[in-house]
Amino acid sequence: MGTEGISRRSGRAYGAVWVLFLASLGMTLLTLVDIRRGFLLPEYAVKTPWVSLSELHLGGLILGCMGLVLAYSSLQRAETAGGFDRARLRSVGKAVILALAVLLAADTLLLYRGVAAVRIVERGQMGIGALGLSPGQLPGQAELLPLAGTPLLLRPVAIAVNYWAMVWHATLLALLWAGLGVVAIPLYFSSWIHPVGAGRLRALLGGVAYAVPQPFCSCCAAPIAASIYKAGRTENSLVASTAFLLASPALNVTTLFLAATLLPRPYALLRILGGAFLVFLTTYLVATVAARLPWRVASDVPLRGIGGLVASLLNRYSRLLRFEPVGELAVTPVGLIRAWLWSTWRVARVVVPLLMVGSLGAGAIVAFVPSVFTNTVPGILLAAGLGTVLMVATWTEIPVAAVLAARGLTGPAAALLITLPVVSLPCLLIFGVALGNSRVPLLLGAVTFGLGVIAGWMFM
Repeated sequence: MGTEGISRRSGRAYGAVWVLFLASLGMTLLTLVDIRRGFLLPEYAVKTPWVSLSELHLGGLILGCMGLVLAYSSLQRAETAGGFDRARLRSVGKAVILALAVLLAADTLLLYRGVAAVRIVERGQMGIGALGLSPGQLPGQAELLPLAGTPLLLRPVAIAVNYWAMVWHATLLALLWAGLGVVAIPLYFSSWIHPVGAGRLRALLGGVAYAVPQPFCSCCAAPIAASIYKAGRTENSLVASTAFLLASPALNVTTLFLAATLLPRPYALLRILGGAFLVFLTTYLVATVAARLPWRVASDVPLRGIGGLVASLLNRYSRLLRFEPVGELAVTPVGLIRAWLWSTWRVARVVVPLLMVGSLGAGAIVAFVPSVFTNTVPGILLAAGLGTVLMVATWTEIPVAAVLAARGLTGPAAALLITLPVVSLPCLLIFGVALGNSRVPLLLGAVTFGLGVIAGWMFM
């Protein structure tokens, strides 16, 4: 009885430390989302559209991080000392993964997106934000680096900085989700996201279901989609990852709610039904075409010269995108936490540079294109092209379409409503590098552009 009593006390202490760890993580996430949204405190020392800062934030971050470090060290010592049944540790590990997912979902959907959605509904309108468009194209709100006073050659940098100022917190959440997906999907959810022997439809629905509660922009959805594909590396993995990549910005629940609330009925129907049509059609086409392409087969003939050098560099870089979990490290709950943090870092060291390069590239495209939309076929083609390559924050397509439609530019409004949220140049770059293949992202971009042109022509 004495040994059993000690074991019970150890189990209760172990559980209490896990509560401390999760509470500390929750405090850290809550502090970060308040720095971004500024909704908890009555006043802030600094309040901008991008950050809200208070002295209390420093205390929250210090307490949260100290709690995480102390709890993790204690848990690691407890598991190293032994005395816990291995099967029970696996069960606790599943509970830990679920708790992490709940915390991230609450932070993403209820706080980060929920606070913004409530403010938008209360105002009855939403600002456009830092689109990277000149003031002559669309009226925007305050920019971190005003484009009006920026020399033309430096505007791509200003556009990229304005974009990053808007999405820094969403990018952080996306990296945490991607790291969690790399660890959790192969261990616990592979039958749903990577169904073995099942048809493409189940993989497609699994990817969409995983995306609906996660309202990420295309750039932030890309690393998560890459982790989904890397966890399986099968045709169904490609289907599920593509479905997630498109559905997270196109079909997330907050976007659909705001579209139905803020857009005129024809445009609301286009955004909702057109987004669903784009996700399912594009994913099906990608799966059908990719299955017939020999892109998975590597050549045994060594390349020489410039081609060989480029292939060698790409080969080395692609190794960074092998995000697979490290096997036995993720057996215990502490091992799962370690694997999650390590996977998040491995995703971040690749995705963040790619996002920066892609943001600059998209900014350069936007900075040097004509600055006037017209309600003509060339205007629709321009709008669809911009919408396909431009990176914007989630929901941005809604005010853009509303402003353009109010100005009589119904065709470009419809084209941007379809193309703007789902893909972007950084998104396609990240996904293509993860696949080790350029055909799939090119197909994604082409189909998105084509459907945008069709939508614009219908509304012209």
